[in-house]
Amino acid sequence: MSFSKAKIQRFNELASDVPPPGAYDPKLDNKVKGIVIEKSERFHDNRSVGSADCNLSTLCSRSHSSHNAVPTFRTPQLPRKANREQSRSTTKVKRSLISPNKQKLKYKSEHEYADLQIECFNKDNTIQELEKHIEDMKDEVQRLEEQHQKDMETMAKLQQEVLNEHDEKHQVEVERLRGQLLEASEEREREIEARKTMEGDLRNRLTDCLKRVTTLEDELANKKSTYVEKIASLEARIEELTIDLEIKTGGLKNEIGLLEEEKLKLNSCVNELSDERDKLLEKLETRQTIILELQAQLSTLQCELDELRAKYENLTEVLTCSHQAEINRLKDHYEEKLTLLKDKEITELKEAMAKKLEEETIRIKKHADKMVENAEAVTRETLAACRNECEERVKRVIAESDAKVNAMIKDAKATVEDEMRLTAERYKACLARVELERAALDEKLAQKDAEITRLSMTLEELRSSAETQESFGQSLQMELDRAETELAEKKEELRALKDQIRAEAAEMVARKKRFEVIMAENQASVAALSTRLAQSTAEVERLQYELQRGESSINEHRDLLNIMRSNSQMVHEQVHAIMEQLDVKKGLVDQLEAESLNEVQSMKSLFEAKIDDLRRVADKEIAKLKADCDAKTAQNAEITNQLHEMAKHVNNTHSMMLILEERNDAQVNQISQLELVNSELQERLNEQEATMEEVESLKDKCRKHEIALKEATCKLKELSDTVTYLENEQVIQNSGLLENEKSRREAAESEIKRLTESNERLMKEYEEISEKYAEIIGHQNLRQKIKHVTQLKDKINQLEQDLEAKMKIITQQQRIIEKYKTEEKRLQVKGKENLQGIPKTSTTPHKSLTPLRNRND
Repeated sequence: MSFSKAKIQRFNELASDVPPPGAYDPKLDNKVKGIVIEKSERFHDNRSVGSADCNLSTLCSRSHSSHNAVPTFRTPQLPRKANREQSRSTTKVKRSLISPNKQKLKYKSEHEYADLQIECFNKDNTIQELEKHIEDMKDEVQRLEEQHQKDMETMAKLQQEVLNEHDEKHQVEVERLRGQLLEASEEREREIEARKTMEGDLRNRLTDCLKRVTTLEDELANKKSTYVEKIASLEARIEELTIDLEIKTGGLKNEIGLLEEEKLKLNSCVNELSDERDKLLEKLETRQTIILELQAQLSTLQCELDELRAKYENLTEVLTCSHQAEINRLKDHYEEKLTLLKDKEITELKEAMAKKLEEETIRIKKHADKMVENAEAVTRETLAACRNECEERVKRVIAESDAKVNAMIKDAKATVEDEMRLTAERYKACLARVELERAALDEKLAQKDAEITRLSMTLEELRSSAETQESFGQSLQMELDRAETELAEKKEELRALKDQIRAEAAEMVARKKRFEVIMAENQASVAALSTRLAQSTAEVERLQYELQRGESSINEHRDLLNIMRSNSQMVHEQVHAIMEQLDVKKGLVDQLEAESLNEVQSMKSLFEAKIDDLRRVADKEIAKLKADCDAKTAQNAEITNQLHEMAKHVNNTHSMMLILEERNDAQVNQISQLELVNSELQERLNEQEATMEEVESLKDKCRKHEIALKEATCKLKELSDTVTYLENEQVIQNSGLLENEKSRREAAESEIKRLTESNERLMKEYEEISEKYAEIIGHQNLRQKIKHVTQLKDKINQLEQDLEAKMKIITQQQRIIEKYKTEEKRLQVKGKENLQGIPKTSTTPHKSLTPLRNRND
């Protein structure tokens, strides 16, 4: 290879054409990631492509050219060894070859020396800049370490505060539970002390009663010896009374037969009235069902209106979504066009700059200006075309949506009108049906009133016949009193609750059975009374008193029938009230129809306004798209910086998660301790329940003893009354009975035996009654026990619910911690992927490549 003379002359002018320092500085203003200086093709080929003057020209051109082209440094290549062909014939050829070789060596050595000086100067500059950069990096590292320490301290403080708050909450709850348990235990202790005092009082009373019983027994023994003589005198009178009782028992049996026949008649009347009442109740139920059906129809209409509104809202949402989708698609299309145009322009500029030389730099600049103007014009044209297309599409979509909305509104109006018409027809038919049933019920009520008057007449006749019947039982009177109270209660329940009428009918049937059982018992009691009338005159007087009570019970029956009549009138009034309510509901349906039409019209106007607003919003959003594109480019640069910061925060959160796991383990241990305490408290509660059961059993025993004592005192009083009565009679009859005493002593002894037998029989009956009474009382005490046990169970259930709530809170905290862990792992994986995406360079970003370094590599 040989160099031209022009190039040699320009190389001799190096003193004036050397570029200023920093021309070969590979460091750019913006930070560049990767290799800054690229190797040229000369280092891959052994051929020299250009000379030193060419390299200098390229260096000068780089200082004036833009940063779009990558700056490269080209060092001179070692010269090739020339093939020396020595000819044997002549020496002229040798001389001609020596002169150009010497010139080449001189030129190459000077060229290499100049290149090496320039390279050394550039390396010194790069070394100084790298040192400055290293110092800046050290300062940044120190600042980041200080910031990291501060963040760690703040995180530790926050975590400690959160844990302290949780600990305080748990301690407050534990203290509250302890206070509740202490209060419950104190209440139990107070109750036990009160029961102990009650037991002491009862025991004292028992001792007093026993003392009184012993004294009374001694008095009875003394009086028996005195009354034996008086009994003999009474026997004669008892015989006379027995004859009178036999005569009266015959008359009473006849009267009882008549009463039974009248009772059967009354039962038949009661059954008829109950049947009629059931029929009326059934009719009321049918009316209530009709009313419920009408209400259900109204609710269905309201639901249909709500569905139509929901459909209308869905249509508007679908239209808005479609508009937004088209706007986004146009934005994307516009951005793609802009990016394509920019890429094309950049590629064309790069190709033009790479092909042209230094002498054509001015022309290239002019050409670039022209290209930029052409590109701006093209972008303006594309923007105008895109805007026109967007406006046309938006107009088309709005027109289509208006047509669809109008069609949907028309269909909805037609369906609503048809449905409202059908509902109005159904409602009219239902009203006509209800009016017919109302007329039928009025007729039936009138018939029932006539029957009630007839029954009242028959009751008056029965009253006239019942005045002659004076032997009606005491048990029947008690049952009638109970029936009266129950009927009064049922009257109040009928006014308040209409739904319990069926239950009352069932109770009336049960009462009928009770009356039958009671009548059987009354018959048995009358037979027992006939036997006991032969024993004493006191029982005869009691029977007369019971007959008087029977008359009062018949009057009460009449009052009950009057009450039933008033109840039927109340039912009639309620039916009228229901019909008035139906008329009110009819007016409400008409109002709903008018309101629905107004709502449809208002919704139509609202939708038209919304469509106009959507048109305006679309125009505004198209204008904002250009500004959003510029803002997104700036946001991308910020996001890259934030990714590096997120990686640092992820590491910090990982360390914090380890600390939180340790705290969670500590909380689990505390929860286990609380569960142990809870189990101990439950055991104590069970022990207290056992003690309470024992106390209640003792109370039951005390009650039984008290009842027995009361019965004994009552019998003693009765005996004392009989004794006083006998003493009075004995004083009156002493003068006439002394002579007949001897003859009747033997009869008295036999009568004493009979009385002792009857006494023994009465004692056996008393024992049986006492046993039954004790069983009944024990059953009642078991109910009390069950109530107490249920209260304790409710308290235990409340404590268990509190524990479950706390366990749920703990599980929620654990779930939150697990979610936090998964999010940290996910962020770590994302951070790693982002770090892998960043290109790694083997050299520093500011360190330039040199020919010597390239050779070493």
